Amino acid sequence: MSVDPKTAFCNALSFLTVIRFRNGGEFYPKAALYWFAPVGLLIGAGLALIHTMSGAVSPFLMIAYLAIITGFLHLDGLADTFDGLFSNKSRREKLRIMRDSRIGAIGAAALILSFLGKYHAFKQLAGFWPFVAIPSLSRFSMVFLFTVLPYLRKTGLGKEFSCERGGRLFIQIAPAEIIILFALGIQSWFLINSVFAAVLLFIFLWYKRSVGGITGDTLGAACEITETALFLTCVWL
Repeated sequence: MSVDPKTAFCNALSFLTVIRFRNGGEFYPKAALYWFAPVGLLIGAGLALIHTMSGAVSPFLMIAYLAIITGFLHLDGLADTFDGLFSNKSRREKLRIMRDSRIGAIGAAALILSFLGKYHAFKQLAGFWPFVAIPSLSRFSMVFLFTVLPYLRKTGLGKEFSCERGGRLFIQIAPAEIIILFALGIQSWFLINSVFAAVLLFIFLWYKRSVGGITGDTLGAACEITETALFLTCVWL
């Protein structure tokens, strides 16, 4: 079924952020999946604006903004994923631990490291465009995982997202790639994408070996890991 692009974009925006649109309650996960990276661009534009306007307190405000705009969902996934996958339990037990609403020491440590990494990056980076592009690439990491790994829960929105496949899903990162290429140059573009590919490969192999697929928590964790790694890469540049 053909879905209006505006509806699909609003679906993706409502799924990935706290921004909600009234569209008769209709949700089309397959269509929304094509708009994850563009939604990341919008999130990144807000991040860049805060960086430009908030001065010395910008690193704190930027971290707070990313947490709030996503409803803390990705951070929750990061903590639950690290608690589960580092538990040295069976696959079934790891999945059970990730369902537990309580946070453990490993999950708390993962959150702290993520916050510290982003704080360092936000304090060091002076440009505008990396703040726009990186959130787009990090949201695309979820799209990539949907296409290469099975969804492990029997129910949930992620089950419907994971049914979609196809090369057209990858076109959505073109705007972010163009921004990086023209704003930072070919060498920086190559390095950022090398790190991006390496991080995606690591996450893919880690999830496949640990639990054999993905859940909502592991997708949120992938977004956070990718985002932190790419922002730190920009500092290195």
